[in-house]
Amino acid sequence: MPLKVGLCATESSGDILGSDLIRNLKSKDPLIEFFGLGGSEMRKEGFNSFDSNEELQVMGLIDPIFRINRILKKRNELIDHLIDKNIDIFIGIDSPSLNLGISRILKKKSNIKTVQYVCPQVWAWRSNRAKKFNDFLDLVLNLFPFEKRFLQNFSVNSVFVGHPKASRISTNIDKLKYKLELDLDPDLKTLSFLPGSRKSEINAHLPVMIETINSLSKKEDYQFLIPFKDENEISRNLGNLKSNTYKIFIDKTDTVLAATDIAVSVSGTATLECLLNQAPPVVCYKTNFFNNFLLNQFLNTKYISLPNILAEEKLIPELRQGFVNADQIEKELLNMSEATNLDRIKMKFHEIHNSLKVNQEDKFNCLFDLV
Repeated sequence: MPLKVGLCATESSGDILGSDLIRNLKSKDPLIEFFGLGGSEMRKEGFNSFDSNEELQVMGLIDPIFRINRILKKRNELIDHLIDKNIDIFIGIDSPSLNLGISRILKKKSNIKTVQYVCPQVWAWRSNRAKKFNDFLDLVLNLFPFEKRFLQNFSVNSVFVGHPKASRISTNIDKLKYKLELDLDPDLKTLSFLPGSRKSEINAHLPVMIETINSLSKKEDYQFLIPFKDENEISRNLGNLKSNTYKIFIDKTDTVLAATDIAVSVSGTATLECLLNQAPPVVCYKTNFFNNFLLNQFLNTKYISLPNILAEEKLIPELRQGFVNADQIEKELLNMSEATNLDRIKMKFHEIHNSLKVNQEDKFNCLFDLV
């Protein structure tokens, strides 16, 4: 009987991880069957998502509360679907507030092995949550080396599998090559602005990013790029903010970042993509009052961006809440653009990039050991 794997990925970053997972497992055993919920990248690998995952795309600590009934309904439908398909393993990809709950219920109702792909950020806030992982998780797959060390403190079974993009993206980016590929002026400094993929992220960050672009365009000779995942995000979010001062690219984030000299990015996975593509970012985090209040109460780390967390130092600037404004962003961009600052940052980025790569042939072998 072929191995049956259940998956749940609700965010665009999880969708990318899921597509890499499916591709890797199929290379080891083409007969593996996949069921559950996923996005467009996973579907490109032949994954048949039983429904759309848009309903479950929420941000922060407060937003899910207002959609709790719809989220629980969709979650229960997914659980019934996975049990009906008689899966051997369930792998929740990121989105721990949703996927850990699914794993708990599956453990109570079945003998299905449960895996969390991407360690929940217990190292960043509410670390005591890790004590309960062994009650409902058989394995945690870690993207970063320090997560395995952290989970060992709680005797949690985990494996460092690296980040798929670290192996896929070259450690020697030819900026000129990618500027020419995007039909950009090779002599102009290129700035990219990444407002995020979730509606709430884009609403909070895109207007101030456009304001920053408009201000800089009057003072310096730059070319400005904004990558979006799909066409819908443009019509839904730009509206009257459309301008000739920047170029928009659809579904080309990695290429855009490979051509980028400096970036402005929301916190999260986008900052890691900046690191891997040698595009040092000014990091922005802006959310509602309640999310920010709770974050301040529980945050255990000095930094909010992955490059700084991985470097264990303030390598790049981080702006939060009221500091996310055009004047402050512009100030940080100009400061970071000094050659000595950029050289040091890029050297550290290169070092971190190498630390996140693993042997692709051995990756995910641990999953077969579970069953």
